[in-house]
Amino acid sequence: MTGDALLRSVAAALAEDSRLNSENHRFSSAESQLARLTEREDAVMRLVVAGLSNKEVAKHLGISHRTVEIHKAHLMKKLGASTLVDLLRIARDADLD
Repeated sequence: MTGDALLRSVAAALAEDSRLNSENHRFSSAESQLARLTEREDAVMRLVVAGLSNKEVAKHLGISHRTVEIHKAHLMKKLGASTLVDLLRIARDADLD
């Protein structure tokens, strides 16, 4: 292996290590955020992430539509998510999807 090839291999390995560290950090961060949710908030979040509407979540969990809205507002605040896209990103980072 030539010096240039060795340098390219080392650079590629360092880049991959950096990418994996970043991915692991996102996963750990998302998991610690999700750990703050109550059991009900977690259930609501998983159903919302699965694509169910608030009314469908309410029917599935046997609670009112308004209660779903309250749980959803609480979990969004706890997770620091201001949009559904933010919530989906956190779920993806925690490998929930």
